[in-house]
Amino acid sequence: MGLQNWFSIPGYCHDIKGDELDSVQAEITNKITDIKWRAESNVWDDNINTTFKYDPEKQNANDLDLFELTTTKEVILKHVEKYCSFFDYNVDLHSSWFNFSQKGSFQFAHDHVTDPNSDHSAQISGVYYYQTNGDDGDIVFINPFDAARYFEFGRVSSRSNNIYTPTVGRLLLFPSYVQHKVRPNKTDSTRISLAFNFVRK
Repeated sequence: MGLQNWFSIPGYCHDIKGDELDSVQAEITNKITDIKWRAESNVWDDNINTTFKYDPEKQNANDLDLFELTTTKEVILKHVEKYCSFFDYNVDLHSSWFNFSQKGSFQFAHDHVTDPNSDHSAQISGVYYYQTNGDDGDIVFINPFDAARYFEFGRVSSRSNNIYTPTVGRLLLFPSYVQHKVRPNKTDSTRISLAFNFVRK
C-alpha cells in the first residue's frame, strides 16, 4: 500500500472576521467589566488571572452561560460542529472561562483531561482571543509523540511543536489530551482569551 503517515493530530484554526467578529467582540465588551470582577489569581501553579472555578464533581465553570454570551456561544458551537463533522462525533459544551494575561504572565504545559473514564472529562478544548496585541504570548501545542524527537529515521518534520500567535478573533480547537503552554507576556498590555471544554454527548 506504500507510504502512509501515522498518528496525525487534528487541530482546527479559524480567524473570525467581518460582522460576525464585530458581534462577538461587542457582546464580550458589554460584559467584560463584570467578567473581570470574577477573575482570581493563583488558581493554578502559574500566574494567570482567571474566572475558572474548580468543582471536583463537575469542573464546570461556564461563563458563556453565566454572562449570557449567546452570540459568542453560537459562533463557537458552529465551529465545534464543523470540527466534529470530520469524525462523526457529537459533543456538548461543558465549561468556559476567561483568562487575563498581564505583563509577566504565562502558563505551564498542561492538558484539559481530568479522568478519561468519567462523563465530564473534556474531549475537545479551545480558545478564542478577545484582546491581544499579537506580541503578548504565543500558545504552544506540544507534540505528544515525545519519543520521535530522539530519532532521525521516519521524522516527517523536524518541528516538535505547533505554535500560534494570538490574533483578535482567532479560534483554536484541539483534542483535550494535547498539552499546551503559553509563553510569557512581555508587553504592557493584557491579553484576554476565552477557553472552553466540550464533553462527549
